[in-house]
Amino acid sequence: MQKKIKEKNKYLIKEKSPFIKFNKSSLSIFFKKSINMAAISIIFNKNFILNRNIFFQKGIYEDILFVFKAHYFNQKKINFINSIIYRRYLHTQSITNSKISFNHLIYMFLAWRNINEFLKKKLNKREYNKVKTAIQFRLRGEFANEYNKIINSNTKLAKREQFISFIVNKYKRVIIPGFKVLTKKDKIAQSVLKI
Repeated sequence: MQKKIKEKNKYLIKEKSPFIKFNKSSLSIFFKKSINMAAISIIFNKNFILNRNIFFQKGIYEDILFVFKAHYFNQKKINFINSIIYRRYLHTQSITNSKISFNHLIYMFLAWRNINEFLKKKLNKREYNKVKTAIQFRLRGEFANEYNKIINSNTKLAKREQFISFIVNKYKRVIIPGFKVLTKKDKIAQSVLKI
């Protein structure tokens, strides 16, 4: 697993995926790290994917849950490939880099909410409670990311207010109130969500 990113005719430094060591036994670390969840940097074993029923869901940001499930079920060592097997071009016309919309907001929310729901089903109550604090930490961080994205966008004020109201309504359903503020993102979550 290896990638090179070409941006403006310059190759950036090769980077190895930081989530290579994540699996079911390291869930708390997974939720506390800021990582790239793009499936395009990974070669998957077809039988592994089919046997575990890991499929892409509809919409955008669909690879977040897909990659999470792959790491959750994986029990083998993940290796790197030294050959260049693809080149990724970052451009403003891509779906995820296009102008912010309700679709962007709902599918990002669903990606992380669905990871939480997936773990509730797969883990017993004791196991889930061990990672719940880390999951909540990540949900607050994702909310703050979305909030900052909206605030810093070129969208008209009325639309930004609609977007903020939308994410507040969604994330209030999954973020447990009364959390301890640990980061700047937690401050944003506390201030905007008012919980």
